[in-house]
Amino acid sequence: MEFRKKIKIENADKKIDHSNDLISVGSCFSDSIGRKLSNNKFTILQNPQGIIFHPIALVNVFKELESSDVFIKNNTAYSWSHHSSINEKDEKSLFESLAVNKKEVLTFLESASHVFVTFGSAWGYRHTKNDRIVANCHKMPQSNFSKELSSVSEIVSEWSRIVVKYPQINWIFTVSPVRHWKDGVRENNVSKGILHQSIHELLKLKNVNYFPSYEIILDELRDYRYFKDDMLHPNDLAIDYVWEKFGETYFIEKTLQIVSQVEKLNRMKAHRLMSDDIQEKAKFEDLLTKQKWKVELLLKI
Repeated sequence: MEFRKKIKIENADKKIDHSNDLISVGSCFSDSIGRKLSNNKFTILQNPQGIIFHPIALVNVFKELESSDVFIKNNTAYSWSHHSSINEKDEKSLFESLAVNKKEVLTFLESASHVFVTFGSAWGYRHTKNDRIVANCHKMPQSNFSKELSSVSEIVSEWSRIVVKYPQINWIFTVSPVRHWKDGVRENNVSKGILHQSIHELLKLKNVNYFPSYEIILDELRDYRYFKDDMLHPNDLAIDYVWEKFGETYFIEKTLQIVSQVEKLNRMKAHRLMSDDIQEKAKFEDLLTKQKWKVELLLKI
């Protein structure tokens, strides 16, 4: 007898192996999966403009840099199109840094096989002076912004242009299972509905796919034991489960074998010997070295 409903996920047509260049952008959930890919030795560009929740602010990752984005707050330069973790001592330094970052993104797009996009919320903050939805408010006065709910047509219009511009890329969209409780319970549900409908429309394009991370967390796991203490963010156990489903969907058999060995290596690296015995330490170091060689050999084959 089954005591839960399992999400049926169709196998991806375009699989991933370690020769692929990947990009992951979006909410903090994309950071979690992106980190998993990075830790498993995939070549990935992960949230180059920092964590961004709103789909229209997020699309700016794939657009040219605008100088009007940069501003000074408390002797530090920030950008309206970037997370607050990305900053410099002055506007000139920040713009130069962002220009290098933007060049890397646009170059990566030319070789990327897959781009993973996680939408977080349809609620956004429009800067009243610049008339643009910002990626981050940077704790500036609320009077500088107007809060608005983006429509399906707005989101689809912005993202369609980018997807069509890069037809060689397999775009994989998902909705973050993290609920934006501060917007309100009903308002969060309305927002998530808009995001799902937007992706539903984008799926009409040939190079767009959907991965059901939202459904896996909220419908298949469906239990607070899979969430952190705030009861909103999925915990490590939930992330690991989604990662497992992700691999089953997108990895070829050889890639699954490599990931298994890399994860074994990562566990060994994280292990701390309780004993001070020299022979025990030497034995463990020998096993660790052999595991490193095994991973390197698999990656070269």
